[in-house]
Amino acid sequence: FLDACEAKLGGRIDCLVSNAGVSLHENRFDNVTIEGFDKQFAINMRGAYFLCREFLCRKGREKEPSGELLVITSETGEQAYDIPYGMTKAAMDSFVRAASRRMYPLGVRVNAVAPGVTLSDMTRDYAEASDGNMYRECASGRIFRPEEVAEVACFLFSDASKCVSGEVIHTNGGNHIKAFWDVSCDG
Repeated sequence: FLDACEAKLGGRIDCLVSNAGVSLHENRFDNVTIEGFDKQFAINMRGAYFLCREFLCRKGREKEPSGELLVITSETGEQAYDIPYGMTKAAMDSFVRAASRRMYPLGVRVNAVAPGVTLSDMTRDYAEASDGNMYRECASGRIFRPEEVAEVACFLFSDASKCVSGEVIHTNGGNHIKAFWDVSCDG
């Protein structure tokens, strides 16, 4: 894949976004099948891991390495999950932090964006009720647009973020944060 990209682009690849993912929406661990487990780990972790690894190894062999790797994970990587989707995203969050420690000194930045529920083909069927509200409770009370996540990705690829590496930036309106005072004040 990377060989084909380099050929198409006429040389070196400066950045890579690893965005492949699948969720089977099992909801509970007793709904997880071996086949479903294997499929999600193969796509979300194994595929993403080896694509990112190859990109970083190529960068490491460059005479003057530079570039950016951005992994799209999920808010579920920060939460306690016992179904494959969240487990694979937690593993990729860990990979991002470790890969950054290895690659930043060489001039290659590695970060992740961890979206909340974002309107996509994967979430379309379960995320939005007919009245436009979320089917599940979340801090924002709304579904995010892909453009909102893309704006954060553009920031991470810009010169304005040259000192940012090894970060998992949540684009979920703070949904990953648990506050024990999640009760409104009535004044």
